[in-house]
Amino acid sequence: MSLKNSCINYRRLDGTMSIAARDKAVKEFNADPEVGTCENLKCLSKEEKDCNELFADKPFVIPGTLFAWVDVMLMSLKAGNLGLNMVAACRVILLDLWWNPTTEDQAVDRAHRIGQTRPVTVSRLTIKDTVEDRILALQEEKRKMVASAFGEDQSGGHATRLTVEDLRFLFEGSEASGR
Repeated sequence: MSLKNSCINYRRLDGTMSIAARDKAVKEFNADPEVGTCENLKCLSKEEKDCNELFADKPFVIPGTLFAWVDVMLMSLKAGNLGLNMVAACRVILLDLWWNPTTEDQAVDRAHRIGQTRPVTVSRLTIKDTVEDRILALQEEKRKMVASAFGEDQSGGHATRLTVEDLRFLFEGSEASGR
């Protein structure tokens, strides 16, 4: 079932959008639904009238007026890791993993910015026994390297670049890479 069919209002953010469109999507997502101003809310279309009853108990809904707020922001991991403030988010669900854990950390940190008043839950959806498992293992190894570089452990360290051995591990598993 799609977000639209479930009456869930959403915005997307990706690399194809202009800066103005990106800024608008982020502003709409971060708008406080309790404020209830028309500039912060999106008027629902006639096809979405059935959804209005879902919002009827919200304090900002004026009887006879169709308003909704943005519930979901869809964005790629790389689009979400650069200079955004997403304090309206209370859940972050990672679907596209990245070999470098700092890329994911930066994306998750968008919900932990100054102004966040709620706890944030982070989930990572992966499929067992796939390249995703190996990406998670590689991320853990990279985290250990960074920790050792900052003196947080004594295992020694080397650069956090993706090596040929890392690639072999990702696509062929532990036997081929010697791990």
